[in-house]
Amino acid sequence: MCSDPLKVGAPPESPPMLTPRLLPAALAAVLVWSLAAGVRAQDLEAAPAQAAANAAASAFDGVVEAVRQTVIAAQVSGAVVQLDAKVGDRVRAGQVLLRIDARAADQNAAAGDAQVQSARSSLELASKDFERQKQLFQ
Repeated sequence: MCSDPLKVGAPPESPPMLTPRLLPAALAAVLVWSLAAGVRAQDLEAAPAQAAANAAASAFDGVVEAVRQTVIAAQVSGAVVQLDAKVGDRVRAGQVLLRIDARAADQNAAAGDAQVQSARSSLELASKDFERQKQLFQ
């Protein structure tokens, strides 16, 4: 085998084996390189992990995170009365995730309607008073 990888016709050398302590550092280096090179997640290939026949058994800690995630927030206040999905559950578009007791929102809407009605009656009273004052002035 040739030690010069740029030589034409030379068979490639096998890559050096990673020791269990160097594997997380190597994975981090690949991740940093891919981010710096502008590689998208869709462009990366996945390969299953396989145990080597001559390697000693090793254990590794890791975290798996979703590629896509979202934050859910309610536009109205109220108590949650039914919860159909938990953190980490797979959901589909249009699926009901939770139900909120709408009584508080209904009460707020009714209070808003009452304020509008009060403002209209105050406007009507002020308009009639203005017309009376205008007639008295003439």
